[in-house]
Amino acid sequence: MTGGLTLSVYFGLRYLKAVTITLLLCVGLIFAADTVELLRRASEKPDATTDVVMTIALFRLPSLAEQTVPFAILFGAMAALLALSRKLELVVARASGVSAWQFLLPAFVVTFLIGVLLVTAYNPMAAALRERSDTLLAETIGGAQTAASTRGVWLRQDGEDGPSILRAGAFYGQGETVTDATFFLYAPDQTFRGRIDAERATLEPGRWVVENATIYGADGTRRSEARVEVATRLNLVNAREEFAAPDAVPFWALPGLIRAAADAGLPAHRYRLRFQTLLARPLLLCAMVLIAATVSLRVFRMGGVVRLIVGGVIAGFVLYVATELAEDLGGAGFVGPIFAAWATPLMGLAFGATVLLHLEDG
Repeated sequence: MTGGLTLSVYFGLRYLKAVTITLLLCVGLIFAADTVELLRRASEKPDATTDVVMTIALFRLPSLAEQTVPFAILFGAMAALLALSRKLELVVARASGVSAWQFLLPAFVVTFLIGVLLVTAYNPMAAALRERSDTLLAETIGGAQTAASTRGVWLRQDGEDGPSILRAGAFYGQGETVTDATFFLYAPDQTFRGRIDAERATLEPGRWVVENATIYGADGTRRSEARVEVATRLNLVNAREEFAAPDAVPFWALPGLIRAAADAGLPAHRYRLRFQTLLARPLLLCAMVLIAATVSLRVFRMGGVVRLIVGGVIAGFVLYVATELAEDLGGAGFVGPIFAAWATPLMGLAFGATVLLHLEDG
């Protein structure tokens, strides 16, 4: 029993080392590419110094790196199995009666723990840093990289002074702050009262606080104000639903946001989908390990590292496309969030287990 435990720890550490190296390589490439892009965007902005750009890139890095973890698991598992096979360690283990499932068990345990920590600890930290990076990005370079920054967001809202229409060029945080904002103001009888253009507006209880505003009256007059308020019944829950991307909300904040949206009568399927997707993340990572095992063990026996790489790329691409397709269908409301989030990981596990059972007698 001691020997089996020692072997499991050894395989687990080898696998963890391979995954860590793969993830660090991915993170390094992402950081370099993102820094170059930010420097390009900041080249004409006097306030965007190199130090500020590097800070933004570092704050954005955890959120971007989170998306690469499934691929790091896939290629890390393939690299670990290939290294063990080349040194004949798997052959010796197989000859001593260790089945494929036994030497894959440490990888599954490590992967599942990585998935749990990724969701419960890493995701909230990455979301918080992403919010700070979006704030710096909007203040120095001129807008967070959101859907609003490319096409704008239009929102009709009611207030004590009458309805208004808000057009936000960009937003950051959880949707409580917008930049490049335009308010079209109407009286309760729907008569046009005027327009407010502003660099920035922040949502507070019962009002938008608008900074550096230019006010255009219905009679054609124009004046500038350092601060002006626009009444609204919009609250933070509404703002998050309208503005904030689901992946910008931390894991632990999602249940409360879903409940608050339901109490307010707002649709929350995007956030339910995000919550279920995060819950299913450990299983998706385990599915990546199974797929890596089926590809790596088969290719080693046939002899061909190139086929290993090609097979892994194809397998990862197919699983990625299936995951994205399921999430798109769930986000559009065509399928339920539970099915959209859990179908791909379970299918990946079933496929990997079926192929591995066919290849192995363990």
